[in-house]
This record gives sequence, structure tokens and C-alpha cells, in this order.
Amino acid sequence: MPDNMLIERPELLKPATTPEKAEKKFNPEDMKKDVIKWVTDSRTYYADRFKMVDEYVKRYEAKRSIS
Repeated sequence: MPDNMLIERPELLKPATTPEKAEKKFNPEDMKKDVIKWVTDSRTYYADRFKMVDEYVKRYEAKRSIS
């Protein structure tokens, strides 16, 4: 899209909002459930990575204590 089109059509600079999203109220209980689900999903997804990092830290600390 050429830059001059943005000047000719300023409505392209405005973010598009949908009425159903704009009118939706936040429910704290749903937000809590979403956050808990996000945290548990990420912990299970990254469990192998956490384990690898812990092993690396142990090896690094052991190497540093020897020297």
C-alpha cells in the first residue's frame, strides 16, 4: 500500500473494532481461569526446557566451584 493512500484515506489509520468486542464486559472469574490455564499450559509446554536449564545451571555452578 503506497504511503499517499494513507493520506488520502485517514480511516485506514484507525484500528478496526468490532461492536461485540467493544461492548463486552470483562469477567474477573473468566480472566482468572484464562490466566491459570495459560500458566499451566506454558509450564507443561516448557517443562523440558526448564529441566535442561536447571541441569546446565548445576553443571555451571559445579564447574565454577572447582576453579
